[in-house]
Amino acid sequence: MNLTISMDSFQFEFNKKAFRKELSSIGREVTKKVKAMIKADHDSVPGGAPVSRTGDLVDSITYRRKGDKVTIRASEYYSLFLEAGAKGTGKSHTGNLLPRPYISLVLEDMKKDIETRLLKAINEGITT
Repeated sequence: MNLTISMDSFQFEFNKKAFRKELSSIGREVTKKVKAMIKADHDSVPGGAPVSRTGDLVDSITYRRKGDKVTIRASEYYSLFLEAGAKGTGKSHTGNLLPRPYISLVLEDMKKDIETRLLKAINEGITT
């Protein structure tokens, strides 16, 4: 799909193909790094990535690119509890689970790289 913009005697087109391809590549890379972080040999401590016990969380992490957006998600019911923390946990519902972020840690670590890659893809898609 191309986007065409015209101004007084100037016109350029933006081909979204390179941008969308880069979004898919970033989604794959983030997913791979998140899974590796959880599988790594470490303790599960607040502020750090959770530990994989059954592999269900790792198996539930996927990405999907639709149009000009990429979504990275973990579909296990407890995935958001780990990422953001939770109150009222345990049998007495009085416990707290402090955050053990994993997706946000990888995104923060890759932020500059993602920005650079997307800007490059945008620039490659612009023609005059």
